[in-house]
Amino acid sequence: MLLAGAGAASGLMVGLPPARRAWAVRMAALDELAAMQGPAIVWGPEGVPLGYEETDIKAYEGFGRFVAACQQYRVYPPPGSTILVPADSAFDRAPVEVTADVLRYHIITGGAKELDKLVTDQPTLQGGTLTAYRKFRKNYLDSVSISPLPNWPANVRTRDGCMIHAVDSILVPGAYQVRCQSP
Repeated sequence: MLLAGAGAASGLMVGLPPARRAWAVRMAALDELAAMQGPAIVWGPEGVPLGYEETDIKAYEGFGRFVAACQQYRVYPPPGSTILVPADSAFDRAPVEVTADVLRYHIITGGAKELDKLVTDQPTLQGGTLTAYRKFRKNYLDSVSISPLPNWPANVRTRDGCMIHAVDSILVPGAYQVRCQSP
């Protein structure tokens, strides 16, 4: 009788068990990234012979390669963090192999920050620091422009409180060199 009561009590649990609930929260930002449409890719001059204008939209950039890499290496942005998400095309130009360490370098700890708050050096989940500066009316972290063009996603808040900004390059821990001017 006692065993039957214990089984019935666990059957009354509403929602996901705590471990599964935590997993669902960790995956929220990646799920939203997988569905997010990135910047437009235009035909350019190769589209003219095919009957397209150079500025006609051919396709849209995505963020699926970042999501797949995070899932492969089990790197999950903590709720409320800031994520600098490289577009899929950035992976083709990556200067190094993309590892868990490189992925963690794209996640800023210390809260979900909008673009205008990324003007100081930023600590990362990897343990390093992204060096911030402003040039040509754009914010840069480690020489990578954050949301480099107006049609690139910026200030996108996810349901778990993360803030997403698109970047067009892979950030590499330790690769940025501060250029000092000689006296």
